[in-house]
Amino acid sequence: MAMLTMTTPEAITAVFQRHTEHRLQLEELMLLFPQVLPENLKAFDADKIENLINFIKNVVNHETGSMVVSRQLVNIVVSRLEGEAIEGGMGAYGERCEPVESSLLKLALIKLLGVLQPRAISYEDQLAQVSYKLAGIFEGESNNKQAAFYLRNMNLEQAQRGIADAEKCEIYLRTARLYLEADEAEEAEKAINRVSLIIQNKDKKDDEQTIIYKALFARILDSRRRFLEAASRFYELANTQSLPQSDRMEALGNAITAVLLAPPVYGCVCSGTARTRMLIQLYKDERSMGTKSFALLEKTYLCRIIKTQEIAEFENSLRPHQKTNEAGENIVTNVLLEHNVIAASRMYETISLKALGELLGLKNEEEAELVAAGMISDKRLDAQIDQIDSKIIFKHTNPLKKWDENIGYLCEQVSKVYDGILSVHPEFVQAVETKM
Repeated sequence: MAMLTMTTPEAITAVFQRHTEHRLQLEELMLLFPQVLPENLKAFDADKIENLINFIKNVVNHETGSMVVSRQLVNIVVSRLEGEAIEGGMGAYGERCEPVESSLLKLALIKLLGVLQPRAISYEDQLAQVSYKLAGIFEGESNNKQAAFYLRNMNLEQAQRGIADAEKCEIYLRTARLYLEADEAEEAEKAINRVSLIIQNKDKKDDEQTIIYKALFARILDSRRRFLEAASRFYELANTQSLPQSDRMEALGNAITAVLLAPPVYGCVCSGTARTRMLIQLYKDERSMGTKSFALLEKTYLCRIIKTQEIAEFENSLRPHQKTNEAGENIVTNVLLEHNVIAASRMYETISLKALGELLGLKNEEEAELVAAGMISDKRLDAQIDQIDSKIIFKHTNPLKKWDENIGYLCEQVSKVYDGILSVHPEFVQAVETKM
């Protein structure tokens, strides 16, 4: 069979006209490789990339060409650029070789995407293959955002070949992780939501992919400053027995940090109902005493004043997104200052704005008034400000409820003492219970 010397549309047409069998068409097209794809890929350069892309474009866009053949050709070219041997290839093409240099491979694959995208419906698998390889290249260059972009654009739901749920899950999780590492939390959340249904339908709830999903979801919620939701997710991880102890303790520490950053609301245990439940769970977890933020957790739970130095130390341990909100305001200062205002409301019926400012570590009473006024306006504090006498009057409208809370707290403390005695002196507890 004579080798053609051109890769123009006319030469491609000649191949398709000469043969009707797909196998023969592909074999003859592969005979054109020496003109566009050197046997030794070290000789591959930018000019040869243009020749190769034009060749593939002529095959893909040929009106009478076979899509079966063009798809196979694209798969072969991509594999060869990575150094893979071509099955049935003549000479050196049938042997493995050194892959194309990374920057040239990236350029070739990007141009190849440009050829295939106008006909995306017909080349879904090939587009997915090229996108996946580009994602790997960009991730290797630490360009996580671009790597995630190519993974996100893979059409996994309508691919020509059936893609297993485990493979889809791996790609969606990787996309979420890459976006998260690129500080694109919103895009990361979109990616993690795509895998949620797959995870929910899994029979095994503690396999590796499910745990990765839970960890990523918790981190994404934290990055989006949805701290209360993040605390719940982190605490779920902290109770996952298949995780190593060190990972569970790290998750527990993250849960405590997140719940401390969730804004307090006037009422039981200085918070709203959901935050209260989370605080109670974390405070009662004996492992919490081994975390670095336990002292702060305890003061938050017991509604005690948190000192300025403690606030500063806590802030130094936080990641950038945990320090300020979208408006650039300091999250830690706002949350813990408001906690201290609520803690003060449990100790005083009235307090002067000057004394409140000193208690909060503020410069003057005007700043204290602004903090209290904002909380009252948002209905996070039940109080009123007397500007004539420069004082704040806290409203305690339900003494019975407060009494119940105090009794409940006392019972909890008695129960903790009992559990402590039982763990150290079980024989004493047994003797007392026998007499009872």
